[in-house]
Amino acid sequence: MKNTYGLPPIKIASDVIIDNSEMYFYQYLPVRLSGKGSAILLPNQLERLRTIVNKACEDFIKEFGADKYYLQNIYLTAKCLYTPTGSNINRPGWHSDGFMTDDINYIWSDSLPTEYITGNFQLIQDHEISLYEMNHLIYDQKLKCQSNCIYRLNQSVIHRPQININNPFVRHFVKISFSKEQYNLKGNAHNYLLDYNWEMKDRSLERNHPIK
Repeated sequence: MKNTYGLPPIKIASDVIIDNSEMYFYQYLPVRLSGKGSAILLPNQLERLRTIVNKACEDFIKEFGADKYYLQNIYLTAKCLYTPTGSNINRPGWHSDGFMTDDINYIWSDSLPTEYITGNFQLIQDHEISLYEMNHLIYDQKLKCQSNCIYRLNQSVIHRPQININNPFVRHFVKISFSKEQYNLKGNAHNYLLDYNWEMKDRSLERNHPIK
C-alpha cells in the first residue's frame, strides 16, 4: 500500500527570536497530557520557549479545533547544541515526522533551517522501506525553511536537517509534537511537573518511530 507525500510545511509565524546563551538537550518532553488539565507545564529552564509553544497551540486549535486539541499529548523537543562542521544536531537524511499517523509537528530553528522537497511522491507504508524510498527520490529542487520562523508539518512533508558547511557554532532547534499516543522510548525527557508513569521501551539503532 502506498500513500502520497510531498506537501510543503506551513509557516505560521516569523521573526521569533529566542535566547541561545545556554546549551541543553530535551527529547520529547511531555508538557501537556490528555486528561491532565489544560495548562502547558514547562520546567523553569525552558520558559524561554513558551512563545513558540503558545503559538503552536494557538495554530493547532485554529486549524483543527479545540475538541481535537484537548485529546492531544503535547511534547517538546529542544536542542541548543554545538554543531561541528559537516554535521547537524539532528539525524541526517530525508524523513517524515509522524509517518503513518495523524501527529502534527511544529518546528523552529535559529540557523541551518530545515530543507524540504515537494512533489507527488508515492511511498510504501512501512517505516524502514519508506525511509529508503525517501532517500532515493528524484526531485527537481530542494527548498529551505527560514530561520526564526515556526512551521507546521504533517506526515506528508518530506524534509531533512541542513548540514553545517561553515565553522562550528551553537544551533538552537525546537519541535512541538501533538499526538494522541504516548511517546515511550527510553532516553526521552521526563517532566517532573506532570504526574505520569509510562513503561519506557528500548530505542532502535535506526531512526525511531516515537512509540513502540
